[in-house]
Amino acid sequence: MKYLKIVGFLVIFLMSKDVLARTAGAYYGVSLIRYDSEAGNYNDSTGKSVNNTSAEGISNEEQISVGLNYKVAFNLFGFFVAPGAFYDFANVSQYDNQGQEWELNTRFGLRVDGGYDLTDNIAGYAFTGYASNNLTVSNSRGSSSGSEVDPFYGVGAKYTVLDNIDLSFEYEFSGYKADVLYSNGVKADQEYDTQVMRLGVSFRY
Repeated sequence: MKYLKIVGFLVIFLMSKDVLARTAGAYYGVSLIRYDSEAGNYNDSTGKSVNNTSAEGISNEEQISVGLNYKVAFNLFGFFVAPGAFYDFANVSQYDNQGQEWELNTRFGLRVDGGYDLTDNIAGYAFTGYASNNLTVSNSRGSSSGSEVDPFYGVGAKYTVLDNIDLSFEYEFSGYKADVLYSNGVKADQEYDTQVMRLGVSFRY
């Protein structure tokens, strides 16, 4: 009986507003996304790493897209952890100096946010996760499609406008790569570095 009273007390204590603070519950959201990509290093057919900064995208380097997301936040004393999932309708394309077109068609994955409620309305957080990038690479030799799973990380902040509506801004560092065959006959493992900015609105249920 004594232990039941202790458990009951802990449940009531943890359910109090002061303990759970502001960021808690299930969130459904939509984001406006800005991609900024550039070519990084590539490994040629011999495995040699080559700096490819001269292959920065010469068109469509910065593009706007939209995405959907869902997460569940758990909060204790203002600190929260929020695992979730997302799906981006990326549709981002660019060209490198070999005349090859890279298309990031869609992007989805899992992530975990960790942060702190600074006030009843403002919170800051960091996040990390893995994304599956669906790519199409095209050149004079044809095109190929596939998916590549790569890590990402970033920081963000959110502001509670109404009791169940939040606005957020995030800055993310990520990238993707693929095995390609350039039109000049060079086989390479090409990397692209991507910076992603998200302006989002989420609804808590």
